[in-house]
Amino acid sequence: MNQRSDSSNLERWTVRLAIGSFATMIVVSSLASVVALWVAGASFETPDLSDPPLLVGLIVGTFIGFLAGLAYAVRAIGWGPLSFRPCTPNDLVWAMAMTVPAVALGYGFTSLLSALGVHSEPQQIVEGLLSTPSASALSFGLIYSIVGAAILEEGLFRGVMQPPLVQRFGPVAGISITGLLFGLVHMSDPWAFLPLIAIGVIAGWLRYRSGGLGAPIVFHACNNAIAMVFTVMMS
Repeated sequence: MNQRSDSSNLERWTVRLAIGSFATMIVVSSLASVVALWVAGASFETPDLSDPPLLVGLIVGTFIGFLAGLAYAVRAIGWGPLSFRPCTPNDLVWAMAMTVPAVALGYGFTSLLSALGVHSEPQQIVEGLLSTPSASALSFGLIYSIVGAAILEEGLFRGVMQPPLVQRFGPVAGISITGLLFGLVHMSDPWAFLPLIAIGVIAGWLRYRSGGLGAPIVFHACNNAIAMVFTVMMS
């Protein structure tokens, strides 16, 4: 799609488009997850997410869901407005530096809950990933969690959804709303909700500051990698 076509489609880059993309991702991911459970013959009530076929199926289902959400938006506005471009060295430094408060907040919050006698579980799919007996499934899951999730989730949340929300409600509200929705999508553990919102808000601020998706993608990937290491160390 040429630049003129991108520019002519910018008027369709609206809150309605953001909601439609988000809803598409949720619906397709949910349906794909049900299919994965059915194909793997897993229990719908207590699925064993460490089972390699089920684990890989759920990850692929999530991948398909985010692709569907992005495709919904790209059909209307093209790829140009999503700003998939590398970040500057300064943006790269900010992206990596912001992993420090993100990780500190997440594990500080978990430590506080433990001190209060509240047990906080890692996200179910992360727990399944780290306990799977299959090295192939583990490798696939780690690559997706660190690289694939960072690209797809930032593309949808900070690329498609945040700009129209910021334009409509202002930077603080737009970034906060996007961060809230990001937290809701990942809320397999209710106690992780606040740290996940914080991660979404930091990524949103990096998107707003840099004007592109390079910085939030780097931040997201680094945060996920560090979180994986900490989860293994604490398990």
